[in-house]
Amino acid sequence: GDQQQLSHGQQVEIRWLGDDDSAVTGVDLWMDAPFGSVRPDPIARNIGNSGSYVWTVPSNPKLRIFKLRVDAKDAEGHVARSYSSGTFTIR
Repeated sequence: GDQQQLSHGQQVEIRWLGDDDSAVTGVDLWMDAPFGSVRPDPIARNIGNSGSYVWTVPSNPKLRIFKLRVDAKDAEGHVARSYSSGTFTIR
Protein backbone atom coordinates (compact mmCIF):
# COMPACT_ATOMS: atom_id res chain seq x y z
CA GLY A 1 0.00 0.00 0.00
CA ASP A 2 0.93 3.60 -0.36
CA GLN A 3 1.85 6.06 2.36
CA GLN A 4 -0.18 9.22 3.00
CA GLN A 5 1.06 12.30 4.80
CA LEU A 6 -1.23 13.97 7.31
CA SER A 7 -0.78 17.30 9.08
CA HIS A 8 -1.66 17.80 12.72
CA GLY A 9 -4.96 19.60 13.13
CA GLN A 10 -6.13 18.30 9.75
CA GLN A 11 -9.63 16.85 9.65
CA VAL A 12 -9.81 13.41 8.05
CA GLU A 13 -12.96 11.45 7.32
CA ILE A 14 -12.43 7.81 8.24
CA ARG A 15 -14.85 5.56 6.35
CA TRP A 16 -15.66 1.89 6.77
CA LEU A 17 -18.28 -0.59 5.63
CA GLY A 18 -20.13 -2.52 8.32
CA ASP A 19 -21.77 -5.46 6.57
CA ASP A 20 -24.14 -6.44 9.36
CA ASP A 21 -25.75 -3.18 10.48
CA SER A 22 -28.18 -4.75 12.94
CA ALA A 23 -25.56 -6.82 14.75
CA VAL A 24 -22.87 -4.15 15.21
CA THR A 25 -23.22 -2.59 18.65
CA GLY A 26 -20.19 -0.33 18.54
CA VAL A 27 -17.11 0.60 16.56
CA ASP A 28 -13.61 1.42 17.82
CA LEU A 29 -11.14 3.37 15.70
CA TRP A 30 -7.39 3.12 16.33
CA MET A 31 -4.01 4.31 15.18
CA ASP A 32 -2.14 1.01 15.01
CA ALA A 33 1.59 0.41 14.53
CA PRO A 34 2.23 -1.26 11.15
CA PHE A 35 4.27 -4.02 12.74
CA GLY A 36 2.38 -4.38 16.02
CA SER A 37 5.41 -3.34 18.06
CA VAL A 38 3.66 -0.49 19.85
CA ARG A 39 0.28 -0.54 21.57
CA PRO A 40 -2.42 1.07 19.43
CA ASP A 41 -3.63 4.58 20.20
CA PRO A 42 -7.41 5.07 20.36
CA ILE A 43 -9.07 7.55 18.00
CA ALA A 44 -12.67 6.91 19.06
CA ARG A 45 -14.25 4.21 21.22
CA ASN A 46 -17.68 2.62 20.98
CA ILE A 47 -19.12 4.95 18.37
CA GLY A 48 -22.12 4.05 16.24
CA ASN A 49 -21.81 2.05 13.04
CA SER A 50 -22.48 5.09 10.85
CA GLY A 51 -19.77 4.20 8.33
CA SER A 52 -17.78 7.39 8.83
CA TYR A 53 -16.10 9.48 11.49
CA VAL A 54 -14.40 12.87 11.23
CA TRP A 55 -11.06 12.76 13.06
CA THR A 56 -8.81 15.68 13.92
CA VAL A 57 -5.19 14.54 13.52
CA PRO A 58 -3.38 14.93 16.88
CA SER A 59 -0.41 17.28 17.22
CA ASN A 60 1.66 14.95 19.37
CA PRO A 61 0.80 11.38 18.40
CA LYS A 62 2.39 8.39 20.08
CA LEU A 63 2.77 6.77 16.66
CA ARG A 64 4.48 8.59 13.78
CA ILE A 65 3.81 5.86 11.22
CA PHE A 66 0.58 3.94 11.54
CA LYS A 67 -2.31 2.17 9.90
CA LEU A 68 -5.93 3.02 10.65
CA ARG A 69 -7.76 0.14 12.29
CA VAL A 70 -11.52 -0.34 12.62
CA ASP A 71 -12.94 -2.83 15.14
CA ALA A 72 -16.67 -3.53 14.80
CA LYS A 73 -18.20 -5.31 17.80
CA ASP A 74 -21.46 -7.20 18.17
CA ALA A 75 -23.63 -8.00 21.19
CA GLU A 76 -21.90 -11.37 21.69
CA GLY A 77 -18.51 -9.68 21.96
CA HIS A 78 -17.19 -10.79 18.57
CA VAL A 79 -14.89 -8.30 16.87
CA ALA A 80 -14.40 -7.85 13.13
CA ARG A 81 -11.14 -6.00 12.53
CA SER A 82 -9.89 -4.31 9.40
CA TYR A 83 -6.90 -2.13 8.53
CA SER A 84 -6.23 0.62 6.02
CA SER A 85 -4.39 -0.69 2.96
CA GLY A 86 -1.67 1.95 3.23
CA THR A 87 0.17 3.58 6.07
CA PHE A 88 0.01 7.16 7.31
CA THR A 89 2.61 9.56 8.66
CA ILE A 90 1.99 12.80 10.58
CA ARG A 91 4.27 15.71 9.85
